[in-house]
Amino acid sequence: MQLTDDSQHYDLVVIGAGPAGTSAAIRAAELGARVAVVEASRTGGTCVNTGCVPTRVLAKTARIVREVRLAHEYGIAISAPEVQWDATVTRVRATVDKVRSLKDEAGRFAASGVELILEGRARFVDANTLTLDSGKQITAESMIIAVGGHSRRLPMLLARMRSRSCSLSPPRWLPASTFPLSPE
Repeated sequence: MQLTDDSQHYDLVVIGAGPAGTSAAIRAAELGARVAVVEASRTGGTCVNTGCVPTRVLAKTARIVREVRLAHEYGIAISAPEVQWDATVTRVRATVDKVRSLKDEAGRFAASGVELILEGRARFVDANTLTLDSGKQITAESMIIAVGGHSRRLPMLLARMRSRSCSLSPPRWLPASTFPLSPE
């Protein structure tokens, strides 16, 4: 391994800025290591960005639709609910952004002396060298791979999304009467 730039050499590089990668990087920095975290896109991990957090917002939307549909059973006259998908997606994104803001991984990394590198995916050149999508190469004595999981894409949702001209389609669990059946 030949180093040409000491500024790109670390004691530890952590690949992935989800909860595991964040914890490992900050703890290593606390112990005195020079640490960098490489993240392909957004800090926070699968749960925050594409898993738990967005799913909970969508589940609440479905619960509200169900409650409105059952309101007549409690003597409440209300028209049938209509989900405005664009507004729902906006709500999902705003909630994810709020959670990411509260977690503030970038701020936590900076406060701990950990360098956050958001230059795409990392690929191993050898045991101590990574090449990033940006073309940048970094080296480290040790590496931790903490890329986590990925949300599973359901086949029926993908089929519906492909059949529509919009970039996002309502999930299967929303009743068909809550959104237009044809592209807008």
